[in-house]
Amino acid sequence: RARAVPRAAATPPPLALEREDARRLASRCRPPYDAGVAVRQVRSALSRRDRAGMSALALYATLAFLLFGLRLVTGTGSTYSGTGRDQQIFIWAFAWWPHAILHGLNPFVTHAVWAPDGINLAWTTTVPGLALLFAPLTLAAGPVASYNVAAVLMPALAAWTAFLLCRDLTRRMWPSLVGGYLFGFSSYMLGEQLGHIHATSAFLVPLVALVVLRYVRGDLSGWALVARLAPLLALQLLFATEFAFTLTLAVACALVIGAAVAPALRARLVTSLVPLTGSY
Repeated sequence: RARAVPRAAATPPPLALEREDARRLASRCRPPYDAGVAVRQVRSALSRRDRAGMSALALYATLAFLLFGLRLVTGTGSTYSGTGRDQQIFIWAFAWWPHAILHGLNPFVTHAVWAPDGINLAWTTTVPGLALLFAPLTLAAGPVASYNVAAVLMPALAAWTAFLLCRDLTRRMWPSLVGGYLFGFSSYMLGEQLGHIHATSAFLVPLVALVVLRYVRGDLSGWALVARLAPLLALQLLFATEFAFTLTLAVACALVIGAAVAPALRARLVTSLVPLTGSY
């Protein structure tokens, strides 16, 4: 008995084949969800992370105000944060740096003190970085008010940047809040809060650790590390020269210890020497 032979299907034209291939390729490349939904999900996650960070900053700032700023609100206009007389050089510096720059004077040498010889301010604790950052407030409200705001903010900012570092390491909110508090309101910070604002301007230290850590993990390239680290080091040098030197020693020790205890990261730590040197 003869077996029926199936009829060959008609071959579609080349254009129809191309369209079918295009549809198949598009179906493979199409995500299983709406792109708009994905964008909204990413934005929502980022906004939640940003809200958590801003909430932590607000919490630390409120605590710093209650501890150090409340008495300044009820005091006279000449009341300044801390005790003793060491604050006077910083208050004077907050006024001097904007004044010198706006009037075309050499900000590193002044004859306004120790007249007539004057004094070289390059080797004194005149915190030019802080003075310039708070210059708008100084020009608007005066150096005493500007200094008080800066002095109250220093522990809060230090706690916040330490929180950011801890959150990057732990990916958890509450442990990071505790870690930030322990750094920003440590016994060292509370002791220096009595009148040494150059010593409490430590909020850049956790950021330096954060960018170096991100490079070691591979999240940043060498150029990206230089672009982030160089401004941080420059600002820290303008805040306090001794703090910048201590920070440099800490980074060097961290690299040596990391290479000793983490052999898997040794190659990455060695390559970090080039961008670190470039940052300086």
